[in-house]
Amino acid sequence: MQRQTLGFIGLGRMGAPMVRRLTEAGHHVVVHDTRPDAARELPAEHTTFAASPKAVGDEAGIVFCSLPTPPIVKEVVLGANGIAAGSKVKTIVDVS
Repeated sequence: MQRQTLGFIGLGRMGAPMVRRLTEAGHHVVVHDTRPDAARELPAEHTTFAASPKAVGDEAGIVFCSLPTPPIVKEVVLGANGIAAGSKVKTIVDVS
């Protein structure tokens, strides 16, 4: 399996465990959440906290989202500072 840098937005009850599984598989994960402290329980050697959804999309070709409502997903993906504005992202996966 090819190890790669992945993105993940939303570190709640579902998102944080998913990020842990990705890091256990050897991937580096660039993460973002509206609560920066949500990343404190994640393995620091395999995760990087990004300042915005766009910043995640600048670092990762594949970005996962685990967010509470469809309007929030839309804003995080397509908003002015959203994932889609990132320079590297090619695939966005909504696991909400």
